[in-house]
Amino acid sequence: MLRTKKVDEKKVDDKKVDDKKVDEKKVDDKKPEEKKVDDKKPEKKIDDKKPEEKKAVEKHDSSALNTALRDVINMGAKMFNEQGDHAGCFRLFQGSLMTVRPFLTPEMQKKVDASMINADKLASFADRSFELRKVLDEIRSSTKPADGGKKKDNVGGDKGLVTGKLTLDGVPVAGGTLILVSEDSKKQSTAIIPDGTFQFSAPLAPGKYKVVIENAKDSTVIPARYSNDATSGLVITVQAGKQNIDLSLVK
Repeated sequence: MLRTKKVDEKKVDDKKVDDKKVDEKKVDDKKPEEKKVDDKKPEKKIDDKKPEEKKAVEKHDSSALNTALRDVINMGAKMFNEQGDHAGCFRLFQGSLMTVRPFLTPEMQKKVDASMINADKLASFADRSFELRKVLDEIRSSTKPADGGKKKDNVGGDKGLVTGKLTLDGVPVAGGTLILVSEDSKKQSTAIIPDGTFQFSAPLAPGKYKVVIENAKDSTVIPARYSNDATSGLVITVQAGKQNIDLSLVK
């Protein structure tokens, strides 16, 4: 009985060993799955369209600037003369100068800055408007399209651009309003700045105009007769093109 028991134990042991080997083999044969490698390499899509090249900033068109500022001046003149909106005219001129300043030459930028500073020192919006109008005219003059000197600059076309100076007994009239009354009773007005000069922003139709001078606020320097077109006795004739008209008043 003892011998038979040994044989049985061995068989049992062998079986265990065999089973173990089989199990180990199964485990060994089972290799971890290899990641499938795609033979196809990812192709980079080539866009036939070349990347857009940044367009170079175009040079500033001086003639376009000249025309744009002309429109600004005419609009400001209408606000100033017809609507009596001196503050609006000043703001229009101020905003326009701030907009175009980066496109100007360093020298002209300095002139714009100086004009802005000077305008802030003036008391009335009418005077401020005329201060900025000066530099606007200067910018336009510097950006005038070249014509080889063959054509005469005829700003305003067949109308007249009137500037001048007003004196009373030889002394410049510092402030006030100058009004021109046409033959059909239409009125155009402009401010007289502290040095006695005046300038009509809008071109005037050729013809005869009666002149009316109104005192500045709280001033009685100019005699009352000049405040009425029937008694002022002043008449000017406007012609096409630029013209300077000096007016001499007497007490």
